[in-house]
Amino acid sequence: MKIAKQKFRKIQRQESALERIKLYNEITSANIEKDQRLFYKLVNKQRNKQHDTTDHIILDGSVYSEYDNIIEGWKLHFENLAKPKENNDFDSNNKAETESNVLIIESICVEENTKIKKAEEDEIRKIIVNLKNNKAADIMGLTAEHLKMALDQVTPSITRIINAMLERGEVPHILKTGVLTPVLKKGKDKTRPGNYRGVTVTTLLGKILETYIRDRLEPILDHTQSQLQRGFTQGTSPLMAGLLISEAYYEAKDKKEPLILQTFDAEKAFDVVWHDSLFSKLYIQRRGRGGSVEYFPEGVKIGTLDVTSPTCADDIALLSKALREAQILTNIVELTANGERFTINPTKSEILVFKTNSKSSQEVVVKYGNNQIKQVTSLKHLGIERNETNTPNITQRIETTRKTLYALLGSGLHGKNGISPAITIGMWNTFVIPRMLHGIEFLNVRRKDLDQLEMYQRKILKQLQTLPERTASAAVLALVGAKPIEAHIDTKKIISFLNITKDPTSIEHNLATRQLIVKSHDSSSWFINVKALLSKYDLPDPLYPLRHVRDEKGLNYWKKQAKIQINDFWHLQRRIEFGQRATLSHLCLQPDSQTKPHLIWTNSKHSPNATYKAIIKAQIATDTYRLQANRSRYNQHDIKPDCKLCEHGPEDRKHFILICPSLRDIRTSYLKNLENTLKREIGAAGVARLLGDRDELLDLLIDCSNLEFVPNSKKNRKIQEEVESLARNLVYALHCLRANILSQAFTSDS
Repeated sequence: MKIAKQKFRKIQRQESALERIKLYNEITSANIEKDQRLFYKLVNKQRNKQHDTTDHIILDGSVYSEYDNIIEGWKLHFENLAKPKENNDFDSNNKAETESNVLIIESICVEENTKIKKAEEDEIRKIIVNLKNNKAADIMGLTAEHLKMALDQVTPSITRIINAMLERGEVPHILKTGVLTPVLKKGKDKTRPGNYRGVTVTTLLGKILETYIRDRLEPILDHTQSQLQRGFTQGTSPLMAGLLISEAYYEAKDKKEPLILQTFDAEKAFDVVWHDSLFSKLYIQRRGRGGSVEYFPEGVKIGTLDVTSPTCADDIALLSKALREAQILTNIVELTANGERFTINPTKSEILVFKTNSKSSQEVVVKYGNNQIKQVTSLKHLGIERNETNTPNITQRIETTRKTLYALLGSGLHGKNGISPAITIGMWNTFVIPRMLHGIEFLNVRRKDLDQLEMYQRKILKQLQTLPERTASAAVLALVGAKPIEAHIDTKKIISFLNITKDPTSIEHNLATRQLIVKSHDSSSWFINVKALLSKYDLPDPLYPLRHVRDEKGLNYWKKQAKIQINDFWHLQRRIEFGQRATLSHLCLQPDSQTKPHLIWTNSKHSPNATYKAIIKAQIATDTYRLQANRSRYNQHDIKPDCKLCEHGPEDRKHFILICPSLRDIRTSYLKNLENTLKREIGAAGVARLLGDRDELLDLLIDCSNLEFVPNSKKNRKIQEEVESLARNLVYALHCLRANILSQAFTSDS
């Protein structure tokens, strides 16, 4: 029985290994063929391995098991979720008044008998063309591809259907239905329905109708929306609300004034929306007799700009300078919540007092109703963790990065037994870097913070490339085409600033103009920091793009120029470091080393075997391969640098690859193949020039990526790839033979 178990487990491990290799090959093929959709689908398939199936759910104390009962439980849960909740604190008078107003508005609209503009076929055609592909089918089995493939045939019919709905003022019940799927929130109890997010696939015709109505409403709503609302706003990032909080902190720090940040948790704010109130407000705004109030006597202002309530959808944040103001603003939130019939959870709401001067740390007591809001030393808003000094929590960011890496292990994001670093660096840049640096461009990043993040990045990139700890930092980044963390953060800051320049009516644009004109160079302002960055990368003064970004060149031109300048700056820094490192004397620094992996890795990504050989080649190129000369140099004990194979001189890279007599036979055969290949491509004279000198030959074998064999760039690249493959195989063959000889010698000595 025991032997049978061992045999079974052995077969199981073998099958698992085959499945893993198959997955790695599929990911590699998708990357090489530039099938990005398949590539990310395969990677995400390995990341999302949480099991969210359950054999029962618990709702309001009742346990629902078996298939039919579980479905009934879900039905009850989502029905209750969609029903407006009543609360004794809600304003009943405002409800009655609003409902009365809605009836009046409806009667006015009927009496006016305003002629509704009919939908045109061109409008509907454009909406259909812009529908996203590869989405789930709706309840009728329709997808966007169905309509696009029959565009000319279906457009007239869909236009007539939409016009009929507009004329009658009715939407058929079938268009209000959808396929609802509960999606478990990360790390939550899967037996509690409240821990699931309901995702509904609505009907395709319903999406077309909604898009058509949205396009008509946007010109009205864009003029009335609060300038401080950064959720569901086209052309702006939700993180801009985070910029306003940071700039308020820097302003308070400059003036040595106190600053208080409050965040409020609106419970399921978008699950149930009071439509009567929205309808009433829409009518009033349409008639031009009202709108949102932007100015509060209380709160925080930078100059004349009010930044009291930077908001993203239902993420509510309030800024104040004193306890009295904080309490007044909290009272306003409470009155608004009760009037608009949504619930604020005071137990999940938090308050943070920033340390803007030596006396600003204080205990504050702010109440929401009868509940005191909890004062904390750090809180999370828009996914950005803020503390009293507005500095990033590096420990937490590294922990988040580590978890993301663990989730990608199944996709081959690890060293020797994984996928080629030429591919894994794409995973690192796509999945890991954004999580590590989320929102950090708006925080007060210190030099020690940058050093910690950079150290962690180098550590991981060394592991991905199977390089020793002592490998030169410049080589670690250059081999995989990675940027320093500082370059990533600087890029995020400058691109965020350029995004601000495109809308001269936004509060961020007005704030940028004010701060850049008013503030001195020693100010803590984020915009002054951006000004210093633009100067660092030899880019124009920030006031220039603020005024001219909408000229002929446009925003994309400025973004492209910024990225070019940043890459050039760090390429120069890397070149200087290469020149200072004797270990990198044979490694070429490619012009695109900030964005593209080195030839050593790109030439070996087609198979795991080639990748394994390239690991040895990379160690040789960075002079970290354990030759006797290196052991002698870096060992605290007295170790001779002489070659243990032939005992003729120190065993360095030149001796190992070109000189050692013990490796002559295998070396000769590979060099002959190299000579024949080069003769075929560049002729005998070119071969004599390249192979006639040992130093030049050593450069060729270690790194040929910068050598120009022929003037034609495409053909030259092809020759470089052939030479790199031959050199990689030669180095690996020498490595295997050397290891075998040393192993036999050790056995004999024993």
